[in-house]
Amino acid sequence: MEERTESTLTKKETWDSTFDHEILNFEDTGDEGEVWFGEDVQQKAIDYIQDNFSAKDMHVLDVGTGNAAFLIACREELDLENLTGIDYSEKSIELSQKILNAKFGDDNIITVKQGDAFEYLEEEKEKYTIVHDKGTFDVIYMMSEDNNHDYVKAIHFRMKPEENSRLIITSCNCTGSELDGIFLKEDYFEKVEEIKGYRTMKFGGVIGQNVSTCVYKPLRKE
Repeated sequence: MEERTESTLTKKETWDSTFDHEILNFEDTGDEGEVWFGEDVQQKAIDYIQDNFSAKDMHVLDVGTGNAAFLIACREELDLENLTGIDYSEKSIELSQKILNAKFGDDNIITVKQGDAFEYLEEEKEKYTIVHDKGTFDVIYMMSEDNNHDYVKAIHFRMKPEENSRLIITSCNCTGSELDGIFLKEDYFEKVEEIKGYRTMKFGGVIGQNVSTCVYKPLRKE
């Protein structure tokens, strides 16, 4: 088993501390916190869903929901009705709930839950048409290589191949081809497309994006 260099980003207390600070900031100023990887990156995922799906009652899961920014955008821009976010940081869920209560009050239809992604994906009974991951796999990727395979299996288990469902995953650690090398193994998924159009940088004569977003379709497994 390959062990990667441990990062503070793999530690739950790092995220608890981060979201604890954001809770205080939200209570003091009303600032909802940053959109992870930037609003332009999130908007491309929203645009993809809008362009490819029409059902308002399809089930959407945001893995590593943070401050629920993606789910809020799904409701406000797409008028989606069945929105769930999970995060292993209790402070993330506390922040999300405060923001949702302030925005929607009694009209809130977004559900956020605290829980480990692996356990939730294995134990939760709901199946999802859209699974969205923006940065969560990056944390898993910084752990051991075995976790990559387990995550792919767990995500696939919670999706609906019969409903043309999609996994939308954005990474700052992996290129599109590196994500393919992980998610296309063992025929759990097939690639639909890689979303382009992000800001680029040039290094060593090679032009690349700061982040990569790939869209995968789950395949039927007997």
